[in-house]
Amino acid sequence: MKCPICGKGQLREISPKRYFCAECCHEMSMSRKKMVAYYPDEEGGLRLVGTVDQVSKNYQMVHYRRSS
Repeated sequence: MKCPICGKGQLREISPKRYFCAECCHEMSMSRKKMVAYYPDEEGGLRLVGTVDQVSKNYQMVHYRRSS
């Protein structure tokens, strides 16, 4: 399955209902009918960054600006 955030990487299942994309380094999980995204923090933990839809929009805006 293709990553819904970056659109490039392949999601890998790391446990039931938890996925990881090595391309954008986001971890995703299902939570009450919506998929939420986490990103590694400086201390090695995971920081909740929002729903996959929100994170995808922000990711696309940042990477579109860099390539322009």
